[in-house]
Amino acid sequence: MPITPHLPGFLPMPGASRRRINRRSSLRPSLALTSITGIALATAATFGIAHSPSGLFASGDDAAVLVVDDNGSGPITAAIESTSFDAGDNIVVDDPAIVTQGEAPGPKAVKEFYREEPFDMFALNWSGDKEIAAFFRSERPDGTWTEWFDAEPVDQGPRGVNNGRNGTEPVFVEKTNRIQVSTAGVDMTEAPADLEATFIDGKAAQDSGPAIELTADSDGITRVVSRAGWGADESLRCSSPTYNDEVNAITIHHTAGSNNYTRAEAAGVVRGTYQYHAQRLGWCDIGYHALVDKFGTIYEGRYGGLNRAVEGAHAGGFNENTMGISMMGDYSTVRPSDATIRSVGELAGWKARVSGFDPLGYDTHYSEGTSYSKYPYGAAVTLPNIFAHRDVGNTVCPGDAGYARMDDIRGIAKQKYDSLSGTTVTDTNPNPDTGVRRPSPGTGGIGGGSGRNPGGTGGYDGDASGSSMLGSSKGAGDVDRIINHANDLIDAIKTIDNATKELRN
Repeated sequence: MPITPHLPGFLPMPGASRRRINRRSSLRPSLALTSITGIALATAATFGIAHSPSGLFASGDDAAVLVVDDNGSGPITAAIESTSFDAGDNIVVDDPAIVTQGEAPGPKAVKEFYREEPFDMFALNWSGDKEIAAFFRSERPDGTWTEWFDAEPVDQGPRGVNNGRNGTEPVFVEKTNRIQVSTAGVDMTEAPADLEATFIDGKAAQDSGPAIELTADSDGITRVVSRAGWGADESLRCSSPTYNDEVNAITIHHTAGSNNYTRAEAAGVVRGTYQYHAQRLGWCDIGYHALVDKFGTIYEGRYGGLNRAVEGAHAGGFNENTMGISMMGDYSTVRPSDATIRSVGELAGWKARVSGFDPLGYDTHYSEGTSYSKYPYGAAVTLPNIFAHRDVGNTVCPGDAGYARMDDIRGIAKQKYDSLSGTTVTDTNPNPDTGVRRPSPGTGGIGGGSGRNPGGTGGYDGDASGSSMLGSSKGAGDVDRIINHANDLIDAIKTIDNATKELRN
């Protein structure tokens, strides 16, 4: 029987639909696929869709139309530097707050680092599967210290693309030259040789002019600052993301760290997180699909992850077929702003609408099983379609105050969903006899994916990779009609591809 975790204020509904979400697929370009683009453009013209090289159109479960302003000032690369943890000074502090870190009262040895170049984010990283809980505090210009910021170990990165390094989340510590580190499970005088301190400067001072925004008024997406808008250096990421067959759940996070950032500093926090995830941990890209600051501004995260089923790196064991949205800041005790919750909920509702799942519904998920997951490999877990990181991981994320607002997020998501669809959710489960969505047959080639139960090779089963890049001014109903024709094109792609294979043989 599926495991149903207890979620305060959100109880499973009888007859809730359940879908398997642990397939992934990929599509390799082919001559047939390239040839069909002309047909796609012709069909688009038939339905009054204006071709726009800067737009993005995806068909299938995560259909979306995004029209992008391509004007920007260019990428801004964060500064990142690491040093051996042993290089820090051993300092004894007598701070009552140490007790809240699980330590006994009284003086405690901490590590202190000073850098000539100021930095505003900090992390620890190491090799292997060690788990180190850490707390950071930084010195302010007036000589006082910030509170201690909790930095949990990050989840496991994407399968097959990390460099063997693990670490804490990179947390915003405010602009500083000096930082102290308190750890649990690590003797300050005998730190592991491979433990490193990483200093990050998001280069907030280099931001200039208005941010570029993604706009898709026809599909109702809330305005989003594009990767170009926050200055992503695209040379840092891998060129080929991992695609899943669909998105049918959303995971809510917080980044932790100081909430005392300005509007001008927020984009720098996104850049620093991106560079740390992509470069230092070897994740190829930022782990989240979107981030939302305390002012309600939404930032595009993982490349292509807003309008495609791109697999992220945000919830170990449950990365496949889920979208990760992270609230920027620490919401352990501080209540997220209404602006943040509104933006998170509306983005989640939009994604639910274009992906075809009920924001208030449930699914059965199958754990991929990592050391950071609450559930072993293969465990069936019934979860809300919008769930918190702590529901599946060994973490407090998104904080107690953030978790207390999960129902608010779901409610706003449902309102957004209904405003876009104008209809109630209908069950599109292809296997009503079991209530579980079955992977389509196949061995991983085009036209069928074996999926995993868990286990399997994955494959292409209606991925939108073959769709053309289009912009649209159509409403939600017209988009559905366009999607149907796009699916016909995908069927044609499969037929041509199979014919091409036969000719080659």
